[in-house]
Amino acid sequence: MTTTSSRTQHGPPLHPGEYFRVDPNGPEAHTDPVAVAVQHLVPFLGLRAVLPVPDSPTRQWVFRYESYLEEGKEKGEGHLRVKEPEYFLAEVDTGLDGDSRLVRGARPLSEWASLAGLGQLLAFLPIPDLQNKDGASHYWAFHIKDGQLVFRNIEIKHSSGYPDTVKHNDRPVAGEFASLDGIGLITSFMPVPEEEKTGGVNRFRVFSYDREWKLMVRTISIKDGGSHEDSLIEPDSPVTEAEWEAALDGVTQLGPVVPVVPKPTDPADIFRFNILHFKPGWEATLRTIEVKKGARAFTVKRQDSPLNTVSRFFGEVVGFLRDLVGKISEWLSAAWNEITQFVNGVTTYFHAAAGRLGSLAAGRPATGEDR
Repeated sequence: MTTTSSRTQHGPPLHPGEYFRVDPNGPEAHTDPVAVAVQHLVPFLGLRAVLPVPDSPTRQWVFRYESYLEEGKEKGEGHLRVKEPEYFLAEVDTGLDGDSRLVRGARPLSEWASLAGLGQLLAFLPIPDLQNKDGASHYWAFHIKDGQLVFRNIEIKHSSGYPDTVKHNDRPVAGEFASLDGIGLITSFMPVPEEEKTGGVNRFRVFSYDREWKLMVRTISIKDGGSHEDSLIEPDSPVTEAEWEAALDGVTQLGPVVPVVPKPTDPADIFRFNILHFKPGWEATLRTIEVKKGARAFTVKRQDSPLNTVSRFFGEVVGFLRDLVGKISEWLSAAWNEITQFVNGVTTYFHAAAGRLGSLAAGRPATGEDR
């Protein structure tokens, strides 16, 4: 299975109207054509980013790109269309087993003045020393626009309706963030436990995909202050290495990483995060990982569970994926069957032709079967 999209530093272009075709010579067509053909779009299907409501410990805005398949004029051709992005408001209970509820249904992203003209949203990063300051909070919004990784500074006020504005418009990450130099496609940021606001320095782990679509992680630091000086602490390494091997084993298509808000009775020396990711077949899944105070290696606290079984709200957000993957599978299967029948017919013809040539070479007349 191939795509006509070309690779860039940040992967293939991520925009509506991705175009795919069946390649009968592609060995991957015999394995998992859906996952291979559109694997780079999986992180952008269903859940794209989660942004905590600034003055609420339990409310979150969830951003979604809903996709659908538009079949092409010829067999094996099609366009994966992306609808206008939407956002939801959710309430998530504290603790490991906290349930989530829909507070307000899907609304267009165009309601956010600060996100006007956004490309493909990747993730939000809270600006460390500008949280809950003077009645507002600031965030960097990272996105892909015109094939370039860019970011903008947005402000959300802590008042009715949460008015939002752009404080600094889009700038390229290259040259502005030394700590993100050479990074691929960012999928999420994760605060480093115990290393937030330590001596005016804040550390984050950044998950991204490299050019080969391998999931990588690096550690960066950002200082408080006007310039927010940043540094690379640990360069990219695969999540298959020791520190992450147990916690992220089997995670290849990573979505948002969301801190679990602890209950008052939860141990103070344990930090937990919900990992939202997609399994083959685009099954939206949730896993909870944890790390103890003073330790580096994370472990799995809650094993993978289908998102619709652990969260009614998130299950609703990604519900369209079940229909989409079914239709794409059916579409690709029909196209592949037609190509296979054609190839089999050609193969039979050449086998018969080879038999006739063999008979002639041996000086034997061609039989009726040969004809």
